[in-house]
Amino acid sequence: MLARRIVTAKELLARTKPFVAVDATWFMPDSPRDAKKEYVSERLPGARFFDLDGVKTESPYPHMMPSKEQFEQAIGEMGIRPNDFVVVYDKQSIFSSPRVRWMLEVFGHPQAVMLDNYAEYKRLGGPLESGEPEKVELAQYSQPTQPLRWLSYEDLKSIVETQPGEYHMLDARPNGRFTGEVPEPRPGLASGHVPGAKSLPFSEVVQQGETAFKSDAELKAKLEKLEVLDGKPVIVMCGSGVTACVIKDAIDPFLKEPALVYDGSWSEWGARAPKELVERG
Repeated sequence: MLARRIVTAKELLARTKPFVAVDATWFMPDSPRDAKKEYVSERLPGARFFDLDGVKTESPYPHMMPSKEQFEQAIGEMGIRPNDFVVVYDKQSIFSSPRVRWMLEVFGHPQAVMLDNYAEYKRLGGPLESGEPEKVELAQYSQPTQPLRWLSYEDLKSIVETQPGEYHMLDARPNGRFTGEVPEPRPGLASGHVPGAKSLPFSEVVQQGETAFKSDAELKAKLEKLEVLDGKPVIVMCGSGVTACVIKDAIDPFLKEPALVYDGSWSEWGARAPKELVERG
């Protein structure tokens, strides 16, 4: 069983060894909230801000995976070193932090976990700070990249067209967006889903309470109902590659191999795929 890389609020508050906190808060494009302003007003002591919309490859699609060089430069500017124990969190409990933790894993950081969850940390009286953060000392950061764990548009298109049924595909968007009944928040984007994909909204794997993810029994039951526990590889996707990582972290412990992330997700597929490769309903 694959281990979920997570630390509870109680465990973090009991930790005596040093760690570096990373605020990975990110909001949907139609949200009025501002992640950077909220970071300045309230954060874990010494936290560094990770800008998902800034640490990326230049692309018409949102926050696509950066190159190794781009990522290492950004991490070095945050003052993070390869041997640092990193705790990633976001202010929506478990929403954007899985994406940043996964990026750290892909680019070879050996010790990166996410906080489960920020609201519980606050409820337990965890220390916080506010105001403009102190400048950090730049660090030289370089790590070997892990084997490829994400898919490009071309990769997924090839799978859909030439290997139907060989992979399971799970879409983390709300079901209305998956079926095409609810329009996408990004103007002009087609509605629907990748042919063969199944709907697993990220809201169905998280909960309000002391722990952000639902129980293992509940999660396994959902996967059994979706019939995805037969050993075939699993691909996860969403609107722009963020909440795909939420369901990835939720389901990985039950899979033979870690789920692959379709990086461009619906923002790319809905814009690029031919009409015959967009399903509704």
